[in-house]
Amino acid sequence: MRGAPPPLRPPVPTAKASSSSPRPAATTPTPRPTAAANVRSAAPKKAAKDSSRVESIFDQLESVAPLPAPPSVRLPNDKLVCACGDNSCETYDSPKTSYVLTGFDSPESVQVTLEKITERHGSPGDLPEAIIAGEDMDLDELQAAVRRAFGVGYRGEALERASLIYSSQNILAEELKSAMMRLAAGTDIQLVSATKDTGHELIRSEASPRTAALEMAQHPDYEAEFPFKVSFIIQYFNRTGLVRAISSAIADWGLDAEVLIHDDSRSEHREWREGLGATRHILVHSGNLHEIRGYNRLVRMASAEYIVLLQDDDIPPPVPQFLDQGAELFQTLPRLALIGGMTGQIQGGPNSGRFGKPRGNHVKMIPIKDAKGRPFMFVSWVNMGPFLLRRSVFLHAGAFIPSFSCRGDPGIGFDYEYGIRLWKLGFQTGLTMMNFKMHAGGSRSGGTRSSSGRKQRRDMIEARNTRAINTIYKGFYINHTPEGANKPTSKGYRLPLRQICPAARLPSSANAQRWPRVGDMKLPTRNTQDADPGLERLDETEASNGTGMGTR
Repeated sequence: MRGAPPPLRPPVPTAKASSSSPRPAATTPTPRPTAAANVRSAAPKKAAKDSSRVESIFDQLESVAPLPAPPSVRLPNDKLVCACGDNSCETYDSPKTSYVLTGFDSPESVQVTLEKITERHGSPGDLPEAIIAGEDMDLDELQAAVRRAFGVGYRGEALERASLIYSSQNILAEELKSAMMRLAAGTDIQLVSATKDTGHELIRSEASPRTAALEMAQHPDYEAEFPFKVSFIIQYFNRTGLVRAISSAIADWGLDAEVLIHDDSRSEHREWREGLGATRHILVHSGNLHEIRGYNRLVRMASAEYIVLLQDDDIPPPVPQFLDQGAELFQTLPRLALIGGMTGQIQGGPNSGRFGKPRGNHVKMIPIKDAKGRPFMFVSWVNMGPFLLRRSVFLHAGAFIPSFSCRGDPGIGFDYEYGIRLWKLGFQTGLTMMNFKMHAGGSRSGGTRSSSGRKQRRDMIEARNTRAINTIYKGFYINHTPEGANKPTSKGYRLPLRQICPAARLPSSANAQRWPRVGDMKLPTRNTQDADPGLERLDETEASNGTGMGTR
């Protein structure tokens, strides 16, 4: 089918993500559901409201090590201070226990169950998380039930500790449960299911196979367990006028794919579902967690190795040719882990520049093409929207850094940092043209720029996170062109490769060793003394294995 990545198992990256990263354990393939399970049975419309008729059985929880963590940094006089009420912010981002609720058909029964859960976790700092399958329940009524049971939290958010999950009818019940388990952030996880027996609603709870869930999240067998080749993840907050354009464009592609929407505003519920139609999708309603936490959570939840991260002002092109190119590049370049579709930079040496869709003097055209003549180059880092990435590498690298923003704040710089981190870990970051219409609907004047106060906080976060990046990657990343990467008068332009930081040298050397000189980019020759020896060895190894691009 046009646009879908080739139907083969994604290659296993050859580089080590980190010496401290745990080695992924082998997993047992999940049995495929039978044909009889292809349609979820309709749940009864009436639920028992009398809490005395609800039986709750809580088994012993199972604990395992969490997913790998991203880099952390402590900054003197840090201006980004997250106030999370009487609890630490880690209590919300990394709860001790997650409850996955499935099979409920009334907000009242959900409320009763959440109240019982609250009774079990009365100690300070022990705030459980709830992942609730919405089924056929009304969104507003379900949210009100969560509010009554859990309260509104320190920000007045009803869904501070809960997520409401709605899926298309062509997603099997077991598939949805597995996805909800992957979404859960707790070290302990508890499955809570509602069933009917002689008119009574029995709330049964079981200790989850948390170890298996984490293994599946970190290193799944995509051929045996996951039916999709690509997952689209959309971070959304209250852009009503763009929902139809985004959802219908993806639906029209007709891909063997799934769409996950992180609806931070709990709005446009019906519009998303109608726009996506028969496209397999899951709608996750959360309490304004913002982009870093939203992307991290839904990448865990996703069912494919290839992930497309979109923002709510990215309008897809008529034909998803970028998927063809991305799949081919990922298969050809085992170390390539991230491809940006907006802009990217190299900030030092003769290859300095800000590249992408040309925009005056601010952005230069990508001067290099891949083996099939399509724009593509390696860069130090890329700007968010859209991203095409490998899920396995993303999770083992630690995902985006949550400390780059408080809940509800923009995470300015999280995209730069991840691109640099990949080079540090031995992977590669690339840039192409994906032909999305970006910043649609006047988004540059809305969102985090909609008021002077929000703009000031956005600018503060950007300056703070730039400082954090410089601290984390001291010696590895240096902005040699602070005057602007597109200004040839910058002193950083005149630096030879051997004098610039690895974050600028590695992509420059990778471009030189894989493709000939193109356009105005003055690439060094393969035999120059400035060539990076590590990339030289990598290039020779891949050439002998037949994995090189074949163009010099």
